Amino acid sequence: MHKQTGNDRLVNLHTRLNHEAEKIAQWKVSTEIELHQKEKLLEESEQTIKALRQTLLDVQLQNENLSLKIQEEINHRDEMEQRMVTTREMYAFLKTHIETIEDRLMKCEEDRTELKYLDKERIEQFEDLSSQFTKLEITQFEKHQEILDKCKQVILLHKTYRIVKCQF
Repeated sequence: MHKQTGNDRLVNLHTRLNHEAEKIAQWKVSTEIELHQKEKLLEESEQTIKALRQTLLDVQLQNENLSLKIQEEINHRDEMEQRMVTTREMYAFLKTHIETIEDRLMKCEEDRTELKYLDKERIEQFEDLSSQFTKLEITQFEKHQEILDKCKQVILLHKTYRIVKCQF
């Protein structure tokens, strides 16, 4: 009995040992599967990290390009603002210059109008003087003729008087 019990015990131990061996085998298989899954996950993570690094480099490159473009735009904007300031200054100068020229033109127009008026008055005065001179000339000519006629009459009278005196 004791022997059987020892046999039973041996069988029992053997069963337990088999059972433990199965557990270890299952543990080994599950550990290998888990290890394989973790290695696969690690490999996927490394791929993801590699892809993220590349994406990060691409984003940094894009960021640098955009920064350069922004700086170019800022410089262009500054240049355009300077051009606008210069253009405004030129506009203000030209506006002032145009106003000065317009004032001068108005003054010239006023002077022209005044000169036309003065010229018209001068022409009228000239025509009046010319007319008066012509009248004076005619009057003088007539007076001269009248004096000549009177002189002729006096001479004639004088001659007639001499003749008459001589006859007496």
